[in-house]
Amino acid sequence: MSLASLYLTTKYLHVLAAIVMVGTSMANGAMRLEANRSRQRWLIAGASSLIMTLNRRLMVPSLILLPVTGLALALTLGTPLGSGWLLSGEVGTAVLWALFVAGFIVERKMELAAAESPDSSGSFGAAPGAGAPAEVPAAYWRADRWGLWIGAVATAVELITLYFMVFRVASSSSQ
Repeated sequence: MSLASLYLTTKYLHVLAAIVMVGTSMANGAMRLEANRSRQRWLIAGASSLIMTLNRRLMVPSLILLPVTGLALALTLGTPLGSGWLLSGEVGTAVLWALFVAGFIVERKMELAAAESPDSSGSFGAAPGAGAPAEVPAAYWRADRWGLWIGAVATAVELITLYFMVFRVASSSSQ
Protein backbone atom coordinates (compact mmCIF):
# COMPACT_ATOMS: atom_id res chain seq x y z
CA MET A 1 0.00 0.00 0.00
CA SER A 2 1.42 3.38 -0.97
CA LEU A 3 1.89 6.20 1.54
CA ALA A 4 -0.88 8.17 -0.19
CA SER A 5 -3.30 5.23 0.07
CA LEU A 6 -2.37 4.68 3.71
CA TYR A 7 -2.94 8.38 4.44
CA LEU A 8 -6.35 8.40 2.71
CA THR A 9 -7.43 5.19 4.45
CA THR A 10 -6.40 6.62 7.81
CA LYS A 11 -8.18 9.89 7.07
CA TYR A 12 -11.31 7.95 6.05
CA LEU A 13 -11.25 6.01 9.35
CA HIS A 14 -10.72 9.26 11.27
CA VAL A 15 -13.71 10.95 9.62
CA LEU A 16 -15.84 7.81 10.02
CA ALA A 17 -14.99 7.67 13.76
CA ALA A 18 -16.06 11.31 14.12
CA ILE A 19 -19.34 10.60 12.33
CA VAL A 20 -20.01 7.58 14.56
CA MET A 21 -19.17 9.58 17.70
CA VAL A 22 -21.47 12.50 16.86
CA GLY A 23 -24.20 10.23 15.51
CA THR A 24 -24.18 8.08 18.62
CA SER A 25 -24.36 11.17 20.83
CA MET A 26 -27.32 12.53 18.89
CA ALA A 27 -29.10 9.17 18.88
CA ASN A 28 -28.52 8.74 22.63
CA GLY A 29 -29.92 12.20 23.33
CA ALA A 30 -32.96 11.70 21.10
CA MET A 31 -33.76 8.31 22.65
CA ARG A 32 -33.35 9.63 26.17
CA LEU A 33 -35.56 12.68 25.55
CA GLU A 34 -38.33 10.65 23.89
CA ALA A 35 -38.28 7.93 26.54
CA ASN A 36 -38.34 10.51 29.33
CA ARG A 37 -41.20 12.38 27.68
CA SER A 38 -43.27 9.20 27.74
CA ARG A 39 -42.70 8.83 31.52
CA GLN A 40 -43.28 5.10 30.96
CA ARG A 41 -40.85 3.08 33.00
CA TRP A 42 -40.66 0.17 30.58
CA LEU A 43 -39.74 2.51 27.71
CA ILE A 44 -37.20 4.39 29.84
CA ALA A 45 -35.62 1.09 30.96
CA GLY A 46 -35.40 -0.11 27.35
CA ALA A 47 -33.92 3.16 26.12
CA SER A 48 -31.38 3.13 28.96
CA SER A 49 -30.29 -0.37 28.07
CA LEU A 50 -29.98 0.50 24.36
CA ILE A 51 -28.01 3.67 25.13
CA MET A 52 -25.53 1.70 27.22
CA THR A 53 -25.17 -0.85 24.40
CA LEU A 54 -24.56 1.90 21.82
CA ASN A 55 -21.99 3.51 24.10
CA ARG A 56 -20.08 0.25 24.49
CA ARG A 57 -20.29 -0.83 20.85
CA LEU A 58 -20.02 2.49 19.01
CA MET A 59 -18.87 5.33 21.25
CA VAL A 60 -15.91 3.57 22.88
CA PRO A 61 -14.42 2.37 19.57
CA SER A 62 -14.87 5.82 18.02
CA LEU A 63 -13.23 7.51 21.00
CA ILE A 64 -10.28 5.12 20.68
CA LEU A 65 -10.02 5.40 16.90
CA LEU A 66 -10.13 9.21 16.80
CA PRO A 67 -6.88 9.93 18.66
CA VAL A 68 -5.09 6.92 17.14
CA THR A 69 -5.91 7.92 13.57
CA GLY A 70 -5.42 11.61 14.39
CA LEU A 71 -1.92 10.92 15.67
CA ALA A 72 -1.14 8.80 12.60
CA LEU A 73 -2.35 11.59 10.30
CA ALA A 74 -0.32 14.23 12.14
CA LEU A 75 2.83 12.09 11.99
CA THR A 76 2.27 11.33 8.31
CA LEU A 77 1.94 15.04 7.51
CA GLY A 78 4.80 16.03 9.81
CA THR A 79 2.50 18.33 11.77
CA PRO A 80 3.89 19.28 15.19
CA LEU A 81 1.65 17.76 17.88
CA GLY A 82 1.49 21.09 19.71
CA SER A 83 0.30 23.12 16.70
CA GLY A 84 -2.81 25.24 17.33
CA TRP A 85 -5.55 23.33 15.55
CA LEU A 86 -4.09 19.93 16.40
CA LEU A 87 -3.69 20.88 20.04
CA SER A 88 -7.37 21.87 20.11
CA GLY A 89 -8.23 18.39 18.85
CA GLU A 90 -6.05 16.78 21.50
CA VAL A 91 -7.65 18.87 24.26
CA GLY A 92 -11.13 18.22 22.84
CA THR A 93 -10.50 14.47 22.81
CA ALA A 94 -9.24 14.51 26.40
CA VAL A 95 -12.30 16.48 27.53
CA LEU A 96 -14.60 14.12 25.60
CA TRP A 97 -13.01 11.11 27.30
CA ALA A 98 -13.56 12.70 30.72
CA LEU A 99 -17.17 13.53 29.84
CA PHE A 100 -17.71 10.05 28.42
CA VAL A 101 -16.51 8.40 31.63
CA ALA A 102 -18.69 10.70 33.75
CA GLY A 103 -21.65 10.17 31.41
CA PHE A 104 -21.15 6.40 31.34
CA ILE A 105 -21.28 6.28 35.14
CA VAL A 106 -24.44 8.41 35.22
CA GLU A 107 -26.07 6.42 32.38
CA ARG A 108 -25.32 3.18 34.23
CA LYS A 109 -27.00 4.55 37.36
CA MET A 110 -30.00 5.54 35.25
CA GLU A 111 -30.13 2.12 33.62
CA LEU A 112 -30.05 0.36 36.99
CA ALA A 113 -32.63 2.71 38.54
CA ALA A 114 -35.04 2.33 35.62
CA ALA A 115 -34.65 -1.45 35.58
CA GLU A 116 -35.32 -1.96 39.31
CA SER A 117 -38.46 -4.01 39.72
CA PRO A 118 -41.07 -2.00 41.61
CA ASP A 119 -42.69 -5.07 43.14
CA SER A 120 -41.93 -8.69 43.95
CA SER A 121 -43.57 -9.96 40.76
CA GLY A 122 -40.88 -8.35 38.61
CA SER A 123 -43.50 -6.38 36.70
CA PHE A 124 -43.23 -2.79 35.57
CA GLY A 125 -46.82 -2.75 34.42
CA ALA A 126 -44.77 -2.63 31.24
CA ALA A 127 -46.81 -3.91 28.37
CA PRO A 128 -49.61 -1.72 27.14
CA GLY A 129 -52.77 -2.91 28.86
CA ALA A 130 -50.82 -4.64 31.63
CA GLY A 131 -52.14 -2.37 34.32
CA ALA A 132 -51.01 0.87 35.82
CA PRO A 133 -47.44 1.70 34.89
CA ALA A 134 -44.90 1.71 37.68
CA GLU A 135 -43.45 5.01 38.79
CA VAL A 136 -39.99 5.91 37.54
CA PRO A 137 -37.78 6.03 40.66
CA ALA A 138 -36.56 9.40 41.95
CA ALA A 139 -32.98 8.10 41.68
CA TYR A 140 -33.46 7.91 37.91
CA TRP A 141 -34.59 11.53 37.64
CA ARG A 142 -31.74 12.76 39.86
CA ALA A 143 -29.20 11.01 37.65
CA ASP A 144 -31.01 12.24 34.54
CA ARG A 145 -30.43 15.87 35.53
CA TRP A 146 -26.67 15.19 35.62
CA GLY A 147 -26.85 13.18 32.41
CA LEU A 148 -28.60 15.99 30.58
CA TRP A 149 -25.86 18.48 31.43
CA ILE A 150 -23.04 16.06 30.70
CA GLY A 151 -24.61 15.19 27.34
CA ALA A 152 -25.18 18.83 26.40
CA VAL A 153 -21.58 19.79 27.25
CA ALA A 154 -20.21 16.72 25.44
CA THR A 155 -22.22 17.54 22.32
CA ALA A 156 -20.95 21.13 22.38
CA VAL A 157 -17.34 19.93 22.80
CA GLU A 158 -17.78 17.47 19.91
CA LEU A 159 -19.09 20.18 17.60
CA ILE A 160 -16.47 22.74 18.63
CA THR A 161 -13.67 20.19 18.21
CA LEU A 162 -15.01 19.23 14.79
CA TYR A 163 -15.09 22.89 13.80
CA PHE A 164 -11.45 23.32 14.85
CA MET A 165 -10.44 20.16 12.99
CA VAL A 166 -12.28 20.96 9.76
CA PHE A 167 -11.33 24.63 9.59
CA ARG A 168 -7.94 24.16 11.27
CA VAL A 169 -8.47 27.20 13.42
CA ALA A 170 -5.31 28.89 14.73
CA SER A 171 -3.27 27.41 11.91
CA SER A 172 -1.53 28.87 8.92
CA SER A 173 -1.44 25.40 7.36
CA SER A 174 -3.75 24.64 4.47
CA GLN A 175 -3.22 20.88 4.43
